[in-house]
Parts: sequence; structure tokens; C-alpha cells
Amino acid sequence: MSDREQGEAGEVREELLVDGGFEGAKVGANAWGHQSEVGGWKSDTEIEVWGKGFYGITATEGDKFAELDYDRRASNIFQDVATKAGVEYAFSFDYMKRSDSKAGSDTIKVYWNGKEVGTVDPSKSEWSKAEFKVVGTGGTDRIEFREAGEDNDSYGGLIDNASLKSTGRVEREAADKAAADKAAADKAAADKAAADKAAADKAAADKAAAEKAAADKAAAEKAAADKAAADKAAAEKAAAEKAAADAAAKEAADKAAAEKAAADKAAHDAALH
Repeated sequence: MSDREQGEAGEVREELLVDGGFEGAKVGANAWGHQSEVGGWKSDTEIEVWGKGFYGITATEGDKFAELDYDRRASNIFQDVATKAGVEYAFSFDYMKRSDSKAGSDTIKVYWNGKEVGTVDPSKSEWSKAEFKVVGTGGTDRIEFREAGEDNDSYGGLIDNASLKSTGRVEREAADKAAADKAAADKAAADKAAADKAAADKAAADKAAAEKAAADKAAAEKAAADKAAADKAAAEKAAAEKAAADAAAKEAADKAAAEKAAADKAAHDAALH
């Protein structure tokens, strides 16, 4: 597969994928191996690659090819590529069914930026070609193979000769939509940030208000306690002063009565003599 080819208008269409045939895998002939990266390919599990002649299969490009189902987890194989906004790209690859897998177990799903754009379900143990169209966003886009969720049995579809090249078409509507989607995503992120800040500010204000209310309540309770103590002290002082005045008045009255009684007695005694 050439990395560059001429389009209908003579423009050069460059291959965006690195090692679409998995030739960089470290695996020998009549054997298989697995690794986390092969060329530009990566995986969230591992990439299983078959070497030359394994299972008696001849690769369509070079002498190696991949199997999409390294283990019993949900397997995927992907590459991130730089694209131009609104440009249409053709993604193609060769695929076939394992000879020893059950029917329907080798499904290959194709995703572009996390959205499914196509599916193939190999039914024959011979190579076929699939092609799907995608539109670039003008940033870093991801092309990805995924196995179907129900196919996690370690038997998967075989893949070789993957390619991603511009078709030369510019999808203005798609470009406008991609720009609008990006603007909407940016606005949503800004709105979320503003909402998060507003929520944080409100939480801080509520906390400050609660702390002030608690402080005001404590101050009011202290003032009430201080007033109650002052009122009690004043009442006790008034009671003490009244008791002292009453005692002094009684003492004076008793003294006056005693003096009068003494005077009356003295007068009576004098009258007798």
C-alpha cells in the first residue's frame, strides 16, 4: 500500500495511518504475539498480531495481520490522526473470519471519534475489503476498531491493510456542524464552570451567613445572660438595702419605744414621791 497516491484532480492524497498492516509487530513466522502498541496503533487491552503463515493465512499487506480479540475483555485497536476540518476521508481495511471461531463471533465495529460509523461481520475465512467514509474535524481524530460486546471469547475478526486517506471532497455542512458542535461544547464547558463557580460562591455565602447567624445568636445569648445576671445582682442589692433599712427602722423604733417607756416610768415614779 502506497503512503501517497494521486487523486482525480492530480492532488496528492497522503496516508494518515502509521503501519496499517501491523508489520511493526514483534512476532515471527507461524506464531502470534501481543503488545500494547504496534506502529501507530494502540489498544486499551493488547494488540494481537499473527506472523507470516500462522494458521496457513497469507496477509494482504506484508506478512502480518491483527486479530481483534486479544482476551476476554472488550478489545479495541485505534490510531489518532490529524485531519482537516470538513474534509471527507475513506477508511478501508481487509477482514476475514477465523476458521475455528463460531458464527457471529468475529464482528468488527468501526468508530470515528467515539461514534460508530460501520460494522462488518465476517462469515468467510477469506479476505474481503470494507470501506467507510468519515469527516475530519480539523483537530486530532480517532479511528478505532472495536469488537462487539457479546463477542468477548478470545476469538476475533482478522484485520490487515488498513488505510485512511482523503477523498478530496470537502463537506462544508459537516465542517460547519463540527465547528458548531465544538462551539456548543466550549459553551457547555464555560456554562458548567460558571455554574460550578456560582454554586461554590453560594456555598461560601451560605457558610458565612450560617457562621454570622451562629455568632449573632451566641452574642444575643451572652447579652441575655449578662442582663439576667445584672438584673439578679440589682435585685439582690435592692433586697439587701431594703432589709438593712427595715432593720435600721425597727432598731430606731425599738429604741424610741424603750426611751419613752423609761421616761414614762420615771415620771410615774416621781409622781409617787
